[in-house]
Amino acid sequence: MPQEPLSELIDSIRSRVHAELDTQLPALAARHEEAIAAARREVEEAAERRNQEMVAAARREAEADAERRIAALTPPPPVPISRTMLEAFSAMDSATRVSDALRALAAAAAKQGGSLFVGPELDRWPGGAGEQARGPASVVKDSFSAGRVLRRDGTTAAPLLLDGTAIGVLQATASNDADADALELLARYGAARLGALTAARIIQAQRWGARPTAATGNVARTSERKTETEQSGEDDEVQSARRYARLLVSEIKLYNETAVNEGRAQRDLSRRLAAEIERARRFYEQRVASTIPDRAQHFHHELIQTLAGGDPTLLG
Repeated sequence: MPQEPLSELIDSIRSRVHAELDTQLPALAARHEEAIAAARREVEEAAERRNQEMVAAARREAEADAERRIAALTPPPPVPISRTMLEAFSAMDSATRVSDALRALAAAAAKQGGSLFVGPELDRWPGGAGEQARGPASVVKDSFSAGRVLRRDGTTAAPLLLDGTAIGVLQATASNDADADALELLARYGAARLGALTAARIIQAQRWGARPTAATGNVARTSERKTETEQSGEDDEVQSARRYARLLVSEIKLYNETAVNEGRAQRDLSRRLAAEIERARRFYEQRVASTIPDRAQHFHHELIQTLAGGDPTLLG
């Protein structure tokens, strides 16, 4: 078989194959690019769907969390104000002395079978009920120490807080949440009223030493004050400091009657009432100028006269 015709046949076939490949390759490349683009679109669409689902889930969770927070901030239903509470509020509003306000609180607690306890020794204020034979229950002591309302075994104890410090506790039986809430409201209102009365006495004490001006037209008072000053050898500022010290120490004695009696008997008033004395001393130093002659002595003098009954050895 001749070699030349076979070679020509092979070249002819090769040429046809190359021609077909040249014709088909652009179409194959186009189909390949279309397949890649379709795959890319599918991946992007899937990613977009997942992203939208994640955003929607996060939005639902955020909305649910917001609803939970709003529900937590929703105030509880108001405590019903009974006639007994209104009468107690009225009695406290009418009180012009701290002791009268305490008496009104004790009377209100007694109507719920409870009592008012005051001072660090938790002395029962006259006029209460229920605890007089055995003294304050543990829930009262715990409420006083913690400075918050406690409910235990059908009894509610609500502290009276002045400047964040407990000075007493209202205790009463509470058969339901409404009774417990009412006692807490009574304690809060009572503490506010006691604070107002105390502040009023402080302001009064500060004004006692104020010098009257010509604008007041009170010449007689000016003359009288001048005479008193000449007789005592003290100016008005010193007299004001003495009165303010007497007021603060009197408050200690009022709220801590049992502790004062026991401190006098044991001759350890300064130790037994250290926290109360320090608190009163801080108020005194904040409001009485350091330029007042013998400022510290005026306060110490009232501790001896008012708290220790004139006997300095009782301070300890």
